[in-house]
Amino acid sequence: MFGKRVTAPPNVAAAHGHAPIAADPGDDGRILPKAIWDGPNGDQMRALGFLPDDPANLSLTPQRMRALEDAAADRMNALVAKVNAHIAEVTVIPWAVIPWSVWKDENALFLMKLDFLPCSFWNNMLLAADARSSNFLGLPQHPRAALPGLHENVTQLIDDLRSETRDELAGGMAAISRGNFSVLERFAKFKNDQFQKLFALTRYIQKDVYGEEVCARHDELFGIGLNKVTN
Repeated sequence: MFGKRVTAPPNVAAAHGHAPIAADPGDDGRILPKAIWDGPNGDQMRALGFLPDDPANLSLTPQRMRALEDAAADRMNALVAKVNAHIAEVTVIPWAVIPWSVWKDENALFLMKLDFLPCSFWNNMLLAADARSSNFLGLPQHPRAALPGLHENVTQLIDDLRSETRDELAGGMAAISRGNFSVLERFAKFKNDQFQKLFALTRYIQKDVYGEEVCARHDELFGIGLNKVTN
């Protein structure tokens, strides 16, 4: 497991089948390898304010991944506790839109590099824990089980996005090795675009699974990406 799981009432297997992944292969844990930093291009990179040990240039080890997931789980647990304390006998449970089972191997690494974790606010809906809460909130009850076909369909889409990113990164590293540093800004924009595609995917899944009316009600209560209850 990556680490802590979001606390929920019994029988909600949030991370069922979730497995650790191997460390990202690299050069001393760096995304831009040592060869780039040791030559004249490295001097230019430093002059531009980039350093070989910047967090953005360090590969995600299992330890760093665990720390990131533990922090995200703590934030989600705190949010759920706050929401559940607001109205007596009304309880919500977080539902991971991109399911936990997708966070495996290369896709786990790819998603976490884009700041997408199972417990990220932008990857969760708050659904009712029971019939009473469902009636009060006007939201469906948490399914408490994997939705048929969701894992397979989402994994294929994530695979495609990961391939795009791998190709972009390979081209960028080749350009940097030739002294072309303009690709750094381009890659930062590309990463943001990939994040936005993932967020759009979560919105699509929500509407596909629960429909426009439920999603509108959820946004009314908690905001898009839970932004109404995280501020």
